[in-house]
Amino acid sequence: MKKYVVVLLGMVLLLGGCEKKSPQEINSSGSQELKIWTADNKDFFEALGREFSSALEQPIEIQVTVFESDAFLQKSLLHALAENKGPDIVFTDHDWLFHNRSKLIPLSNDEALSAEKYRQIFIEPAQNVFVQDGNIWGVPLSLEMLALFSNETALVEKVDREGEPPQTWEEFQSVVSALSQSDNSLDRFAFSGAALGRMDNVFWSGEVFENLLLQMTERIFSPDGKTVALADQTGVTADGKKVNFALSALRFFVSFARSSHSNFSWNELLAGAESEHKNFETFVRGETAMVFGKTDDYFRLRDLIRAYSSQEKASISEAEIRISPFPQFESDENKKKILAWMHALGVVRSSPRSDLAWQFLKFATSRENLLGFANTTLVLPAHRELILEMQGDPVFGPFARQAALVVVPLYPVPRSNLYTLFSESISRFHEKNQGIEEVLEFLQSSLEEELSQQRRLNTILSPASP
Repeated sequence: MKKYVVVLLGMVLLLGGCEKKSPQEINSSGSQELKIWTADNKDFFEALGREFSSALEQPIEIQVTVFESDAFLQKSLLHALAENKGPDIVFTDHDWLFHNRSKLIPLSNDEALSAEKYRQIFIEPAQNVFVQDGNIWGVPLSLEMLALFSNETALVEKVDREGEPPQTWEEFQSVVSALSQSDNSLDRFAFSGAALGRMDNVFWSGEVFENLLLQMTERIFSPDGKTVALADQTGVTADGKKVNFALSALRFFVSFARSSHSNFSWNELLAGAESEHKNFETFVRGETAMVFGKTDDYFRLRDLIRAYSSQEKASISEAEIRISPFPQFESDENKKKILAWMHALGVVRSSPRSDLAWQFLKFATSRENLLGFANTTLVLPAHRELILEMQGDPVFGPFARQAALVVVPLYPVPRSNLYTLFSESISRFHEKNQGIEEVLEFLQSSLEEELSQQRRLNTILSPASP
């Protein structure tokens, strides 16, 4: 893969003039402080802070606090803001930043990063989330989405597809049925077509199910984020049948883990729910043909293959991994969509250094620094030009070529809580033998309760007036 070097020359122009700071913004050592809260990437932000200080030719101390998850960070931030405390900058998921704009300070009427310049730099979904009424509420550093990872040899030898992965869910279901071979072994499979249908032992299963829901139903919550919309997602299919599309998505997802279905390809025995690598290890051993993953998962699979090789264990080769677009229900290009998730920087309302904080954000949005973050984290940037340049990359390319189909959902509840409820619901189907309709009812009611809890929490911990 082409390796880039972060170049930080010429950034002072983007930062604009440096205003004289008030005494409370200077610490005892004579340097200014910026506090950043994040759930990851501490080393990157500390390094970026050093470059920022050098570019400004001022001593600036960057204090990075790392939380165990975005959900814990967000909860801690609400508590801090209730006391008019907290960091200067927060790095978290786009949903939270969008729904908590009252807790942030926007950038307004700034020539260095105007709303128009923002639109030239970032892809349209980023604009829709972070640019409101000419104000800029955050800057995205990453754009994550799923793609299909296939064992090319299995596709060639077992289903004669010349290594071509399935493009639609109909094709995917057919290929999985052709690939999967049952036997009398402990896990009941001589070969598995795909790791799908369960939440406990499959990476990104919540995100796959989320994609299915959004491809079929359009939305999980109402546009204003005040109600759960799954029960209302009814319509008529092409053959005239009235259906609940959320129910159809749920039924399709679990079918891959039900022995009564022809596309049965996965169970609880093929990978341990508590194992470090879960279904990825099954894929590396050559025991399942297809898994879903993000950009950085290629490197995880590569490293796992190399570890197997060093231990003289049987595995597929790196060359056998084929990355292709996430499957679609629609073949019409205008109807295709892929969900993406962004992490972004925002300036917190309680910050006494909001001007300096926004200078840091503008510094972070340079082409070179966004590329540096992509190389450090192995995820796509939301930068228009960089996405185009990465389309030819063997790893980033399949993901970058999906960017035109990106839909960025906005959820009023923490994303991790959403996936937990997905997991609990589908576990009821597999472990408690509840019917599909009953499972959907449980998911609907659980999401409604989660939404109510978030509203209560936001009301109780609303930020104090500045």
